[in-house]
Amino acid sequence: MPPDEEVPEMAEASAAATATASRRVVTVYASSSSHIDRVFFEAAHELGMLIARRGWVQLNGGGRTGLMGAATDGGVQAGGAVDAVIPKMFHKVNESGNLRHVTVTEDMRDRKQGLLDRCEAIICLPGGLGTLEEAFEALSWRQLGLHNKPLVFLNVAGFYSGLETFLRSTQEAGFISERMKDAYMFCESPAEAIDFIENHEPAVVAKSDLHTIHSGGMLGHIRELQSDWEVAAQTSERLSQHAETSRK
Repeated sequence: MPPDEEVPEMAEASAAATATASRRVVTVYASSSSHIDRVFFEAAHELGMLIARRGWVQLNGGGRTGLMGAATDGGVQAGGAVDAVIPKMFHKVNESGNLRHVTVTEDMRDRKQGLLDRCEAIICLPGGLGTLEEAFEALSWRQLGLHNKPLVFLNVAGFYSGLETFLRSTQEAGFISERMKDAYMFCESPAEAIDFIENHEPAVVAKSDLHTIHSGGMLGHIRELQSDWEVAAQTSERLSQHAETSRK
């Protein structure tokens, strides 16, 4: 049976969202590359199976290849539900045929927002630039207080060990907020990642921020902040020009 689809925009109250309202949704970030070591495929497949066996819904980028496809296959083979958010540029091109529900977005930006908005937690499998972009954007928004969702880096075969060292040293140097120390975790196995998410206590986020997130989306909130900064910058520039004119 073909998956349900929504084209072209994100739908806030989709049938899939309603059906899974009482089930935990875990977003999986993962590489779509197939030219990688088998150990990563095995970990991705196991992760998909474990998410399904917990009764959770897996949400990913919808690709049929690479670790993304392996995680989807693992979830489906274990009898689980796998949904996807995919941009229309990839729709029908690299889309897995095993997805329960597909939401098609206009672009990559809306896809990233959909993957983050609709989940309770994130697991980041090994990946390249696209995977890291998704992970760092989620962490950046967490630091801004825009959500309280934990992110787990699945450190298969030490893949993320260098990143773990980098983030630790960056935090020690003061470039990352102290409150971020519990926002992410590096786990060595899929089972450890699942256990961490199951036992994670969400951080407290201001109600005003949560209202903004749920009513207008995180991207809208960031655009509001950018607008405020632009107004402040323009005001500062006018004051500087006035002061310069006064001196003349």
